[in-house]
Amino acid sequence: MVNIALIDSSPLFRMGLTSLLKEIANYRLLGEADSPARMHELLQAFEPDVVIIDFLSDGFSVEDVLAVKRLAPHARLLAITPQQSGSVLMNALRAGVDSYVKKNCSIGEVMEAIEETSEGGRFFCGQILEAIRRESIDV
Repeated sequence: MVNIALIDSSPLFRMGLTSLLKEIANYRLLGEADSPARMHELLQAFEPDVVIIDFLSDGFSVEDVLAVKRLAPHARLLAITPQQSGSVLMNALRAGVDSYVKKNCSIGEVMEAIEETSEGGRFFCGQILEAIRRESIDV
């Protein structure tokens, strides 16, 4: 069983991803956080295997990625954001993000990212890979 924590200020995104995760037997959503304060509560109450975070959503920043690493040091981090640039991507990777996809990537890519991240790997959707190539980022 893969235990997942979902951190994003968007209720619509959380609802959509929660619905998707319920369809897969080996994933269990431990809880959701819509603010940094709730994120701290969630990560202190549970030990997630994977934390899915949009550190660009309202009220969050890359500093929250660092907080996740402190509060849940064994958790793997999957960033799902609406946008990315070379500097945002670099900051996220330096802060401890393991995998990264954009919110407008396919559902298949998002599910593959969750699976690969939960198994200890790294995953970047095609749009992120293109940004990595374009910016010559060493991952």
